[in-house]
Amino acid sequence: SARRSFNRDSLQRGRAWLWMQLPGLGEIRWCAFTPGESACAECLETRLMGNRRNAAEYQAVLAANEGRLPAAAMPAVLSMAAGLAVLECARLLSEGPAASIGRVTSLDLRRFVLESERLLPVPGCEACAC
Repeated sequence: SARRSFNRDSLQRGRAWLWMQLPGLGEIRWCAFTPGESACAECLETRLMGNRRNAAEYQAVLAANEGRLPAAAMPAVLSMAAGLAVLECARLLSEGPAASIGRVTSLDLRRFVLESERLLPVPGCEACAC
């Protein structure tokens, strides 16, 4: 996948990067990855697949929709996601660390809930060798 290739390139070059997902109407998820300081995107993918009942079906849906926005994505949600991405990238580029490094943060606009949980590295990850 494009995300996997980008993750490996970023790890090799030692570059931090921000992953953001709009999984459905009114929800935004993101995580900043910093090589050597946090788990990587492949660790995240492994953890997400482990939480799915039918991982193969979910993987097929992800592959079919890679790079596409959900049909129900509202302009206001897209604007908010873009603003959050700019803010997190600015934090990554500044001297202070981004709050989302090594944390998966989710903003659910339907329930007005912001949640954040630590992304633990997957032992033996082929990409980041955690």
